[in-house]
Amino acid sequence: MAEKFQAETVLHFGEWQSPITAQLVAGESTSHSQIQVFDDAIYWVETLPEDNNRCAIFFQPLEHGNPLGGPKKMTPDGFNVRSQVHEYGGGAYLVNNGPAGKTAYFCNFDDQRVYKQNLENGSPIPLTPEGPYRYADFHMNFAHQRLFAVRENFTTVEKHLSQYPENEIVIIDTATGETDVLIRGADFFSSPRISPDGKKLCWLCWNHPQMPWDGTECWVAELSEEGLPISGIKAAGGTDESIFQPQWCPDNILHFASDRNGWWNLYRQVEGSDAEIIYSMEAEFARPQWIFNQSCYDFDTHDKGCIVCCINQSGSWRLARLEPSKGSATNAPSTSPAYQLRYHEEIFADIGFVKTCGKQCVFVASFTDKAEEIHFFDFDKLQNSALKSAHPLPFHKGYLSNPESIIFPTTDGSDVHGFYYPPTNKDYKPSSYKPPLIIKSHGGPSSATNSALDLSLQFWTSRGFAVFDVNYRGSTGFGRKFREKIKGGWGKIDREDCINAANHLVSMGKADKNRLIIRGGSAGGYTTLSALIFNNTFKAGASYYGISDIKTLAEDCHKFESHYVQNLLGSLPENEALYFERSPINFTDQLSCPVIFFQGSRDHVVPRSQARKMVAVLKEKKMPVAYVEFEDEYHGFRKTNNIITSLENELYFYRKILNLNNMEDLQKVEIFNL
Repeated sequence: MAEKFQAETVLHFGEWQSPITAQLVAGESTSHSQIQVFDDAIYWVETLPEDNNRCAIFFQPLEHGNPLGGPKKMTPDGFNVRSQVHEYGGGAYLVNNGPAGKTAYFCNFDDQRVYKQNLENGSPIPLTPEGPYRYADFHMNFAHQRLFAVRENFTTVEKHLSQYPENEIVIIDTATGETDVLIRGADFFSSPRISPDGKKLCWLCWNHPQMPWDGTECWVAELSEEGLPISGIKAAGGTDESIFQPQWCPDNILHFASDRNGWWNLYRQVEGSDAEIIYSMEAEFARPQWIFNQSCYDFDTHDKGCIVCCINQSGSWRLARLEPSKGSATNAPSTSPAYQLRYHEEIFADIGFVKTCGKQCVFVASFTDKAEEIHFFDFDKLQNSALKSAHPLPFHKGYLSNPESIIFPTTDGSDVHGFYYPPTNKDYKPSSYKPPLIIKSHGGPSSATNSALDLSLQFWTSRGFAVFDVNYRGSTGFGRKFREKIKGGWGKIDREDCINAANHLVSMGKADKNRLIIRGGSAGGYTTLSALIFNNTFKAGASYYGISDIKTLAEDCHKFESHYVQNLLGSLPENEALYFERSPINFTDQLSCPVIFFQGSRDHVVPRSQARKMVAVLKEKKMPVAYVEFEDEYHGFRKTNNIITSLENELYFYRKILNLNNMEDLQKVEIFNL
């Protein structure tokens, strides 16, 4: 039975004090990713908040499939396991058997070189030479002890012969570091994977202006006796089909997720035949490929033909197993009736990095009321256990707001989804007034929000703010048709959905229409600025490294997203008028409410010049504005002190703008024109 409590203090919404401090938010930002299973251990990458969110490899030894002792950190001080390929990285390490025993190969953030580390007694030593290169998405050629990788080659950029690096699939000799280019020609590559029999290699590639969730191609090549690709053929995909996670099953049959039926469902392709869907469902068995080496499914090697997978429906995730129906042939092309879906009963806020491990599977599990964990699950025994348990929350759960899934109509008649978090704090009785509401617009825009516990969100609800986290049109996880609604409409339909979300909450009596706020980062910051300029619904806003000049973004952006705007709004110069109309910087005269900006000086995705220009215009216009720039940050803040500063500055800003009393010791920010 849930514990009951009686709040005694009545205080205005937004003035509450909370044990969920900015220090706690920054210190509890541990995340887990990139799970790998090798021999008798499970490996993953974990962020270290106490060390400025440095990334380190951890491992958990196993004995007879069960944890032996506790997790251990493998990466020594001074190394940061993080790739910068595509700016967002992922796929930054691989554990395998090397010439001297079990070895980790990883990309170090500071110099982007590949290092190797003997796991028994060795320190990391550089494998690849210094140079203008970045590496990610490693895969081992067992027979030849050579490492496949995706590489960004900046040689021509350094020589001023090209604006962008050349992307390649390379092979690295694990003894000498000698590197050879195997595949080039496409704008982007990912997922080089060798079949279990060592005879074939598959990979993904795509070209501008497609993003990987728009259109990718899956290629397959025969391998020579030396382990090198001889010739390649396109197995699946194109400009109108997104392929995700190509992977070989133990029987050397190619599998992948495809959205050819409108949803990312699983397919397999036996040589010489067309790809066949394994199970047709209006749900997503994949996610957008912002980072490398994500895993949404894996093969159960102890139960031939079974696939363990995670499935997303309406923002919630479930673990499942696809099992061949009784009497079906597991080595023949499959259709939907040949497979049955067996769910794990628990619904998660998010699931990621699914890997099979013996008779179990392991994955990163997220929840609404506790921090994420690394989980074991056994489908036969129906047992679920935490391999890496979350730290107990250092406060009473009476300070946590439970999300409510809400669907509301928007301008074109579509239904839009979001998670509503009411103000919650066991120490206070709500006043008779309605709460201020913060509309949160996620980044991307081809991304999505979920209901996983986020202390940076609970920071607000425990202080008396309501929050509505919106999956506006264009968000992933709701099928291809929904995510393509943003094409031609970016800066308009996302803005409309956030405005309609706020109005819907007001109509439900869940928010004060005179105290509506919008905040977001990156593309979410752009949505924020667009909503503040082209509409007067909101009374204040916060932009974290948000876009204000679309044309500048299109002309000055890193390679991965250099054609993203073109994909969303059309090419230049044909659509220059539309770019002008959708750029907040061109309409600052219409801005009639205060804004606070946060920016990293080393941001290569959204240059700081955009934020500075926007702030200068607002200063000149005598509109209340605050600007905070961090010299040591990139796109997205990772340094603990900077996360603390930004949250406290933002809270201080809102309380000043909304005339709320501030009874907490917060870092103050200078507000111009207040």
